[in-house]
Amino acid sequence: MRNHRGTLLVSGPLENYELTESAEFIFRSIDGKNTIEHIGALVSERYEVPPSVAVGDVVEFITDLLENRIVDLV
Repeated sequence: MRNHRGTLLVSGPLENYELTESAEFIFRSIDGKNTIEHIGALVSERYEVPPSVAVGDVVEFITDLLENRIVDLV
């Protein structure tokens, strides 16, 4: 994880990501305690999107991170 010119960059063995503001918000919310539903609620509130849309986006993003071994399930 590295901040480059105001953008958060995260790397894994398979993929590198330059995170958007909302992706960075989700990434920083992944702490081993927050559930996907809770992170979705935070995203919904912050970006004023319906909770179902926010949770779907969180699931999609976290799935990408898992598949590319940037995060791991505990």
